[in-house]
Amino acid sequence: AITGKYPGKMTVIGHGSDGCTYSLFVEDADKNTKIVAVNSELVNTKIPNEPVRSYVLMGNEVNTGKVHPNAKLILYNSAFWGSPVFGAIINNGIVSFQLANFTRSGTQGIDVRGGKAHVYTSYFAQKIAAPTAGDGGYARLGEQGKSIELTNNYYLSGFRFNKSGEGLIYGSDKK
Repeated sequence: AITGKYPGKMTVIGHGSDGCTYSLFVEDADKNTKIVAVNSELVNTKIPNEPVRSYVLMGNEVNTGKVHPNAKLILYNSAFWGSPVFGAIINNGIVSFQLANFTRSGTQGIDVRGGKAHVYTSYFAQKIAAPTAGDGGYARLGEQGKSIELTNNYYLSGFRFNKSGEGLIYGSDKK
């Protein structure tokens, strides 16, 4: 039902999306929003007329007012596969991944354009052929991104990230 209210607190178990441009899209979330997803399988396919695709989209634009900076999306034990351009796009709020398997991560695995991300004990299986130049890598902290924590993850081609703003990249993966 459409209530016109933010989702509040919810737990979703065993969610699956297939053939999507954005497999999980948080469009509106207030400061009290906390969405926890357990055992998700998020798939997106190469759709010719959709130039941007990702498994997770938190907010529709950078620093959107529709997603509060303290809104939380937490994914435990998630499988991501298909043909993303970006693994996840975080425009605002806080997104946490624990035990995520990114079979394909796109040109950027986790693209923090605004807000924050935490990535723990996750696997990035996509091979990156050459050292990153410009925007390619497993993680990106954009101009307006606040922070990204990367701890205890495995990257098939070694840890590769890029940063273009003043935000903080930290965690045990950053040596």
